[in-house]
Amino acid sequence: MHPRPPNTTNIAAHINVNGAQLKSVDTFSYLGSNLSRSTKIDDEVTHRITKARQAFGCIQNIAWNRHGLHLNPKFKMFNAVIISTLLYGADTWTIYQKQAHNLNHFHLSCLRSILKLR
Repeated sequence: MHPRPPNTTNIAAHINVNGAQLKSVDTFSYLGSNLSRSTKIDDEVTHRITKARQAFGCIQNIAWNRHGLHLNPKFKMFNAVIISTLLYGADTWTIYQKQAHNLNHFHLSCLRSILKLR
């Protein structure tokens, strides 16, 4: 994908593979990230928070609500599953205060839930 400067007309490229012309799309998923001509960091951070929230909910009964499980394994599972899901691809992000606040809010709400503080 080659981004064009703002306020320019996008001209669809005609690419042929083995005689078949490839279809042009506005958005697609690549390695878990949604890419488009107009993708913003807000969209990517929201997408990652949604994925991490789904993962957190999936292991709610297995780990977080299990009374016999000590905190240390819970936090190891949290870091291995939830944090890695949340921050997948984050090494390429340029985030601002708003996105950092959203990530921090999700992180702290998960910790409060694990520690039964709410």
